[in-house]
Amino acid sequence: MSEWGWRVPFFIGALGGLWALVGRSQLHESETFKSNKAKRPSIWPEFRRNWKSAFRVIGLTIGGTVCYYVWSVSAVQQAVVVHGMPQATALNASLLANVVLIISLPFWGKFSDRFGRRPALIIGNVVPLLPFFPMNAMVGQTFVSLVFPAALLLLFMGATLANTPAVFAELFPTSVRTVGVAFPYAVAVAIFGGTAPYLQNWISTQYSVSAFSVYVCLLLLVSSVVAFFLPETKGKDLRH
Repeated sequence: MSEWGWRVPFFIGALGGLWALVGRSQLHESETFKSNKAKRPSIWPEFRRNWKSAFRVIGLTIGGTVCYYVWSVSAVQQAVVVHGMPQATALNASLLANVVLIISLPFWGKFSDRFGRRPALIIGNVVPLLPFFPMNAMVGQTFVSLVFPAALLLLFMGATLANTPAVFAELFPTSVRTVGVAFPYAVAVAIFGGTAPYLQNWISTQYSVSAFSVYVCLLLLVSSVVAFFLPETKGKDLRH
């Protein structure tokens, strides 16, 4: 693994990227997009008119992005480095927890189609927030001590991850939907997700390990507030 095996996932990812590129290049644009494109709207003025939606995208992204990093990456490192869990055991626990997350996604999508986007997003942010410290304290040396809290929190995070793509699309009109979603989402992931490992190291060194958990909980709280005040978009007509 240290000499060449670590390259295999990157190679598989590259093939998957090419497959996605070919597949997407063969897709047909929707009639709604074609009709809006024919009108040649000015994108950036439209984007400025929808600045509230852009900030909602950022607010809904920051909590889940960093929380997912904690329970998919950081918790594994914590279990191995701090508690002495065998690396293979920690990786298998993380793998199983992510499988639970993946399996939950279509069920959370079905939930939001029936009960609404807001309830799903509130659950996906509030439930991981409330037991965050007890679940973090549970991580120890055994397989169960990692897989249980990670799987439980990722299970409920699925409510957010399964529905934000639909919610983001429903927040913007057709004429500005692509840039309206892509730009604020990329900014949020880059600033908060990209700096999470460095901030965790710095905050833990300067203050304490639990201080970073406070930071994550604050981000989840922001996302929870944004979700609470989010206008319900289920069933919204996307032809405009």
